Amino acid sequence: MLVLLVEDDAAHATAIQRAVETSGSEFEVKVVGTLREFRRSSVDRPPNIAVMDLNLPDGRATEVLTFPPEAGQFPILVMTSYGNEQVAVEAIKAGALEYVVKSPEAFAEMPHTITHALHEWNLLQERKRAEEALEFKNIILTTQQEASLDGILVVDENGEIISFNRRFVEIWDVPSDIADSKSDEQILKSVMNKLVTPGEFVGKLEQLHQDRTEISQDEIALKDGRTFDRYSAPMLGESGKYYGRVWYFRDITERKQAEAALQASQERLRQIFEASPNVTSVFRMEGPDLRRTWVSPNLERLFGYTVKEALQPHWWSAHVHPEDLARVITDSGRILAREHIVHEYRFLRRDGGVVWVHDELRLLRGATGQPHEVVGAWTDITERKELETHLLRTQRLESVGRLASGIAHDLNNILAPMLMVPAAPRGRQGSGIAKYAGPG
Repeated sequence: MLVLLVEDDAAHATAIQRAVETSGSEFEVKVVGTLREFRRSSVDRPPNIAVMDLNLPDGRATEVLTFPPEAGQFPILVMTSYGNEQVAVEAIKAGALEYVVKSPEAFAEMPHTITHALHEWNLLQERKRAEEALEFKNIILTTQQEASLDGILVVDENGEIISFNRRFVEIWDVPSDIADSKSDEQILKSVMNKLVTPGEFVGKLEQLHQDRTEISQDEIALKDGRTFDRYSAPMLGESGKYYGRVWYFRDITERKQAEAALQASQERLRQIFEASPNVTSVFRMEGPDLRRTWVSPNLERLFGYTVKEALQPHWWSAHVHPEDLARVITDSGRILAREHIVHEYRFLRRDGGVVWVHDELRLLRGATGQPHEVVGAWTDITERKELETHLLRTQRLESVGRLASGIAHDLNNILAPMLMVPAAPRGRQGSGIAKYAGPG
């Protein structure tokens, strides 16, 4: 460890150097005689400690001291030839770590003095680092507190206000004079005047003051229509000691309004689906297969099956008419290529009845153009199919009727001349035609 000795008196410098070198310590002593040499040596090779005569040929040691001592690059001991209290106070105020009066005894004790000074210096540096770390943490906490979207209120173990941030003042609209006063009573009164149920608010405060370990979260309504989320947690030390409580208030009015709007929208959508004659489904792409992930609740009203049943694997294929299943599966597998599939098939209702279904599938793609999901809609077209069958039967009957009518007409045209020939007198033989026609 390097000791920079700044002493212009050669005898004193030799005495100190000899005492240090013969002490068996690890100290290395470098001797200079002026402030100029001190400054140069401090830059070239900073010492672990400097021992300086107060008065030097080119100035005083106080010129290079820093206050407090730990703010300097290394500790400095100041020596003087006379024990003058005023001089000692001047040196200490200037930043000297210790003050030494020159004497043979002081020179002989210099190794111990230096060792003690270095110990004190290390303690000062540790304290300095701890203070800086604490200051840094406080800066972080203060910055977080002021940058927070929440209004933050901190109270001590007696419920008295320790601090609050600007956001707390803003969201509670606390008048500046009341905020500046930091009066618990005035701030609480300002808050209470804005609440729909101030009694519940105070009751919660009293409850948490009694139950010091509880973490609490609830919502409070304000007279102006806003809603705040209120969260509170205790401040506990490592030993469990209670230091107070911190409160967070967040304006969630927009979120509550959005939730209400969403709930109303979902209810309207539910009613629309419930009243719809179509069953809507959403499918997730799983390779070449489609997996149903959602189905409208009117499925039970229209087909008898619950939503839970419909979301089970293989539910759909188990209820498609066997004669239609292969064709429908093949058609559905072409959704990626066609993006829009329409097919009709027979489907088994829960009550055992067979209905005709018009099934329409449409592929939806995401923002990147990749297949995202498939939306499908079922419509019961049994009545239409029955009407088509009835119409076809009717058309066939009409065709048969028209055919029979045509045949009858043709026969009538052939038989009419025959029927117009007069009958022969009774008892006489007729001509050939009369014979063919037979008796009248």
